[in-house]
Amino acid sequence: MKSNKNLLLLLITILSTMIAGGFIGDLLKDYLSIFQFNYPIKFFNVEENLWNIMDLNVFKLSFGMVININLGSILGVLLGLFIFYKNR
Repeated sequence: MKSNKNLLLLLITILSTMIAGGFIGDLLKDYLSIFQFNYPIKFFNVEENLWNIMDLNVFKLSFGMVININLGSILGVLLGLFIFYKNR
């Protein structure tokens, strides 16, 4: 049980610091050129989504996911790992 609790805490820590790092990276991209690089990872072919549930030309309901990875989100993941293992 403790192992599952630690895994959940690790995932929450990494996701929250990754999101915060992504926001900080987006804010800093105008000031530091290294933060301008963005690598989207797409699941389920978002542009030509085969998982379209409903397309009414005004309203489209579909299933897909895009994760944009930038330097801020990578630094956020590293910070999350550091925080988790430092407080363990």
